[in-house]
Amino acid sequence: TYIADEAQRLRWYKRIADIKNEEQGSKLMDELADRFGPLPEEVGNLVRFSTLKSLAERAGIESLDRRAGFANIKFHPQSRIDPMNLMQLVRTVEGAQFTPAGVLKLPLRQNLGATDMLEELTMSLRQLSARTDEKPVESSRETREVLR
Repeated sequence: TYIADEAQRLRWYKRIADIKNEEQGSKLMDELADRFGPLPEEVGNLVRFSTLKSLAERAGIESLDRRAGFANIKFHPQSRIDPMNLMQLVRTVEGAQFTPAGVLKLPLRQNLGATDMLEELTMSLRQLSARTDEKPVESSRETREVLR
């Protein structure tokens, strides 16, 4: 066990779950390494997952799951994703699709480890979220219309 004391471990789980951005996640990993030694891959992945979750929430992503070799990203009707960013991602990622149901399907490379998969998904969400503070998207229907 990376953090032996159960009470401390629970406090750190809470801090990891409360990560709001990538900078905070990076600082938390540094703090963990300083305090408890080199970070096991599983702990790093937990921090990366929490960071990805926070990024997805800020972007208005309703769900993100992995199925049949794809990452399926479902947008909330009030998602703040710029339709042009979505269109650009679908154009540039081979095999990417945006379905009529408002789900972005991103192909995942085979034999991709957890760390690499989390990094790829984070990069894709960063690309989708670029300039989200400038112009919110009113609905996923608008996004689908732009892609037709």
